[in-house]
Amino acid sequence: MSSQAAQRRVKSKHHHTSSPSQGGHNVSALSLYKILLRRTLVIAVGLLALPVMLFRLDRARFYSYLHRMWCKTSAKPVWLAQSEAAGGMFW
Repeated sequence: MSSQAAQRRVKSKHHHTSSPSQGGHNVSALSLYKILLRRTLVIAVGLLALPVMLFRLDRARFYSYLHRMWCKTSAKPVWLAQSEAAGGMFW
């Protein structure tokens, strides 16, 4: 194989790498300020809603949503981050 053919093959491999515009994962972490602000708001909303939510049947869904907001530390969806973290346990 000639060196030119090898160079073309290497270029084509690098050309097909995923980028954010092609569906690749380019996720940035949130700043510490945003994480602390988000968690403070979650606590405030949870405490303010507690008297009302004690008597509602859908309180589990509401507090599950607050838990997702608490766990969010990057622009990546929480379900994706949790599935990637759990993926190493099985393979």
